Amino acid sequence: MSLYQVFREVALKYPNNIAFISNGNKISYKALLKKIDEASSSFSMLGVRKKDYISISLFNRLEAIIVIYALNKLGAVANILNPLYSEEELKYTLELTKSKIIILSDITYKKVLNIKDNTNLETIIKVDEPNNISKINKIKQLLFNDIKELNDNLSISFNKFIGISRQNKEDIKDTVYEEAVIVYSGSSSGKLKGTILTNKNINSFVLNINISNDNDIILNMLSIFTGFGIGFTHYAFKNALELVYSDNKKINDSIIKYKPNILLLSPNLLNNILISKKLKSKDLSYINKFICMGDILSEDIIKKVNNYLYEHNSNVLIDNMYGLNESTSGITITKSENNKLGSIGLPINNTIVKILDNKTNKFLGTNKIGEICVSGPTIMKEYLNEKELTNNKLVSHDGVLYLHTGDLGYIDKDGYIYYESRINEVIVSNGYKIYKRHIEDIIMAHPYVEKCVIIGLPHPYKKEVVKAYIVLKKGLVLNSEIKKSIKSYCEKNISSYALPYAYGYRKEIPENIRGKVSYKELINDKDEEI
Repeated sequence: MSLYQVFREVALKYPNNIAFISNGNKISYKALLKKIDEASSSFSMLGVRKKDYISISLFNRLEAIIVIYALNKLGAVANILNPLYSEEELKYTLELTKSKIIILSDITYKKVLNIKDNTNLETIIKVDEPNNISKINKIKQLLFNDIKELNDNLSISFNKFIGISRQNKEDIKDTVYEEAVIVYSGSSSGKLKGTILTNKNINSFVLNINISNDNDIILNMLSIFTGFGIGFTHYAFKNALELVYSDNKKINDSIIKYKPNILLLSPNLLNNILISKKLKSKDLSYINKFICMGDILSEDIIKKVNNYLYEHNSNVLIDNMYGLNESTSGITITKSENNKLGSIGLPINNTIVKILDNKTNKFLGTNKIGEICVSGPTIMKEYLNEKELTNNKLVSHDGVLYLHTGDLGYIDKDGYIYYESRINEVIVSNGYKIYKRHIEDIIMAHPYVEKCVIIGLPHPYKKEVVKAYIVLKKGLVLNSEIKKSIKSYCEKNISSYALPYAYGYRKEIPENIRGKVSYKELINDKDEEI
């Protein structure tokens, strides 16, 4: 079945259930299905057909959901872009997919106007950001002026776009095409890779996890332009649940207002909840589970969560899911009630995880570190127009196709999987292998440290040496006593060959637009705290 067919089946069975909540607005499954069908009809009027790639550049919001499922009904592919992409990145992705149509919001609009002449774009469908009342006249004027500048009415509003469907007398039948969406991953060169996820990939992810109960409300803070975001959005719909999207800045208000039972979020957002004064005095007994994705939960954060939940006298579970866009995100999931501390859990159903020695190209036994490789129905189809990259990522071993994750880890005798680091995040110093995450976890256990990131600095004869970037806990002011305490602690707890050669203290760790640590910025950092 296609994603659309799954949604329609649920909508016909539970028409009056609330499907989606955002910015105070609620929409039922029946009403959302109607919107999706209208958008599908409008796309058909614009000439969209099976196998066409249509681009979407929206944050988590209703229009994004409508467009993804509407395109899926036609057998077209949703090319889902991060609205924060640069002009060059947008241009690259539009050229890669030869998209003739893009649906975007204010934040992407001007960037696309600047590059449109170098793309195949024929139509821009503009979605105004919610709650922009003070800017609405300015936006309308801007849109009007741009239409005049573009001559042939290249740009139309989303509401006008939906309205096109009323002119369409054709009965739009759903068309199943293997490919469903494209989400983007970064590469070591910084170039974006278009990860093609199929209907089967996303439906398999949904069918092979079980995180909810009937009538649960899910607050999804995972970006729709990631495998996790689209996967868990579809999970909520497949199970006829209420799905809440919230702006990151309003997450605490959304928790109080909508009383979600399950929160899907990143470790960073989880940490923001833990330090929220607004939530500390509230009854959060309705929350049953936190599920964190996008990074590995450190033992320090797990301890913080447990202490926080204990204060609320809550039986909340905290799970961590490990995965990549290339695996529709889900590979393993921890279970709070029976997980081994430090592990990233067990594989989700119907998923095989093995550890590969890249030198011998053979799978390793228990407790031996190698590359984490995965096989199962959630593994991507391919990278779009990147045959060599695809062949390096998807490799057959003993007749079975495995995804090479680029991550190092090991499996214990009970089948639990442990993550060590990215392959390119191993520092080799004087012949010794140093795993960044291991050092980070040790330093983050110091009572003064809020966050730590390890990088490798070039060295004339050791090849690389370790540098630790540290963010202190709130309220602390850096002084010689704090520096001495952290350095002394490191000397007692870290092997001499892996000891930081230098320490840098920052107010925050820089991130790139994909929410990952900006190692490039840290490597070029000229801080004085060494």
